[in-house]
Amino acid sequence: MRKNVNVVAVLFEEVNTLLKTIDRKINDQHQNLEDAATKADLASEKIAIEKAFLQTSRNLSVLDQKLNQLLVSVQESEDQIRSGFESILSTLKDQENQRLARHQRQLKLKSKSVIMAFVFLFLLFTVSLIGNIYQRNELTRVSDNDLKYRYIKMVGGINADELSKLEELFHINKDKELIREIREQVEKFERENPEQIIELE
Repeated sequence: MRKNVNVVAVLFEEVNTLLKTIDRKINDQHQNLEDAATKADLASEKIAIEKAFLQTSRNLSVLDQKLNQLLVSVQESEDQIRSGFESILSTLKDQENQRLARHQRQLKLKSKSVIMAFVFLFLLFTVSLIGNIYQRNELTRVSDNDLKYRYIKMVGGINADELSKLEELFHINKDKELIREIREQVEKFERENPEQIIELE
């Protein structure tokens, strides 16, 4: 009877040891699964950020093309305005030379060509002014996008929440003082780490 009790006690100890081993293995597997899930989340966030960077890069290239087209059209408008001014100046000089004897300078708008020239110049000036305002706004926006991109490179990447906060800072609740500080930080970082900037590009 005593042998049976000893055998049962030994078997109980072995079963207890096996249960502890199984429990330890289950805990290890649970920890491994949690680690794998965390890595998968990080990988998906990284992919989302990379997609956002690619989209931003595409948008910047499209904006660059549009700005180049706008610059060409503004240059053409300026050339047309200059030629219009030169033709008006030559017309005025001719009229002035004809009226030197009277010592009076008058501009008579009875001629249709003079009126049409003024209307044409006014329209060109208005279009040029609107184009310049639009171009200034586009350049400001592109400059802000460039600063955001350089800031993200400086900090080594950001997640989606930080990206939305950055967008809010630059567009929704624009804080010029904070943007100026970010610009100074980025420029200081680029001056101090030119090798790292080249590697990031």
